[in-house]
Amino acid sequence: MIQISQSVMVARPIDDVFRYVCDEYFEHATKWNPATIQLKKTAPGSVGIGTTGFEVQNIKGKSYERHFAVREWERNERFAFVTVQSQFEKSYRCEFRFEPAGSGTRITVDVQIELDTPIFRYLKPVAERTLRKDLETQVTTLLKSAIERSLNQLKPSQVLV
Repeated sequence: MIQISQSVMVARPIDDVFRYVCDEYFEHATKWNPATIQLKKTAPGSVGIGTTGFEVQNIKGKSYERHFAVREWERNERFAFVTVQSQFEKSYRCEFRFEPAGSGTRITVDVQIELDTPIFRYLKPVAERTLRKDLETQVTTLLKSAIERSLNQLKPSQVLV
């Protein structure tokens, strides 16, 4: 199993950041995860514990499907989902943690993944380096800029408190 973690400071209040990343996950996740080419919610209602989704990712020219479910949801603290069915992974868990930091927010993303391929055992160090680099780019560059750019474009009256 590979376990990786990445943190970033975002210059927005925790309420705004949590809403953008979690409440509106299905609207925004493709903006910071370039591998995700399709993402849809498969359960009615707002995002929370039990919400299910379907995702298609393009990794090195191949498409991989994942059905997942939200397993943890604590407003302004944590959001985590796990794979419930995948053609690629034996297990996958992604957790977002949020902490106020001055007038901004620290986001930490933890990923645990076990791939279901025989070659994975032999290429695990290479896969881990690649995943670590991809997560760093997604969190420290793409997620941070997507949140700040999107939320900074809103007029103060449009930001819900």
